[in-house]
Amino acid sequence: MRIRSVTGHHVQVPVRLIADGGIAPYAGSQDKAGVTTAQSLLVRVETESGVVGWGEMNTGFPRAVDDVLVREWIAPAIVGADATRIRETMALLDAPYWPQFGRLALACAVEMALWDVTARSMDRPIAALLGGRVRDAVQVAFCVGITSADVAAQIARRAYDAGWRVLKTKIGLDLDADLERVQAIVDATDGKMRLRLDANQGYDRIGALTMLRELQPFPVEYIEQPLPIADYVGTRSLVERGLLPIAINEDAYTRGGIARGIAERAVDAVVVDIEGVAGLHGLVEAAAMATAFSIPMAHHCGWDLGVKTAMMLQAVAALPGLSLASDSTYAMHLDDVLVERLVTEQGAMSVPTGPGIGVTVDEDAVRRLAL
Repeated sequence: MRIRSVTGHHVQVPVRLIADGGIAPYAGSQDKAGVTTAQSLLVRVETESGVVGWGEMNTGFPRAVDDVLVREWIAPAIVGADATRIRETMALLDAPYWPQFGRLALACAVEMALWDVTARSMDRPIAALLGGRVRDAVQVAFCVGITSADVAAQIARRAYDAGWRVLKTKIGLDLDADLERVQAIVDATDGKMRLRLDANQGYDRIGALTMLRELQPFPVEYIEQPLPIADYVGTRSLVERGLLPIAINEDAYTRGGIARGIAERAVDAVVVDIEGVAGLHGLVEAAAMATAFSIPMAHHCGWDLGVKTAMMLQAVAALPGLSLASDSTYAMHLDDVLVERLVTEQGAMSVPTGPGIGVTVDEDAVRRLAL
């Protein structure tokens, strides 16, 4: 099936405010302001036979840059190519003699759309193409930004009462404030939620070690990326002490980062995103590595709307290596681009069973939510 057209669509949806029972504004240690809207670049691929596939990504670039990437780089390279020969078609977007530009992560939404097209043409969900589901529902972690201790406690209790049993909160700005917030969350939930603490590289080695020692009494699943990227020696020193499990995230997005972390014995768990590993092929490889070395792995969330969330569900359903609950903010979004929204119940999302990514994109909603 030859590709007829490739178009990009920027959309934005509001995120439920804390005052209304939500999580916005949501801030991490590297954020200048809290997030109140979820923004994504959707990529629509249509074949000459009329099959349409969708992908989604959060590039972090200004919208004008995304527009140029799609219009001047991606579309000219792959229009006319076979949408079902995914590796071959994506290779057209690589640039071996210009590696600083040839990052297929910048086109991972295209790869999602090609998988969507291919699976739809077979009338099968993507999970079936990956070998079939090993789980019918995906546990998700409720995500909280950096807030006051009192606010964090209120949010955590609401999540616990609604059935979530894993909670992720940002840390990394202030050690004392972080500890106070974690204590408040534990007290509010009677210590019955597993905690993921995401520092986004916010600590130095001494701060991270102090934090780990102080956090030992709490039900911490892992500390995510406590140290700056590529500090494998420092991260190994934390892992070797065995105080609490250490997960890498940003390190997982560098070329060979997961393998390096395993080789350096600097990882207890991995938090990975389909974007950071340049698409589903990269995610399959990462999950296989996790399985081979018995490293538990969780899928990350970058304010994903329904398209990428559905793709995440298809992948996690079929890849045993993605054994930990997936991060997700989706339940806190007040709108979406799908005809029928994905449902979260008791901290889990059912895997959609339709063809392709399993859901139908509402093109009227794409236009209505366009930036």
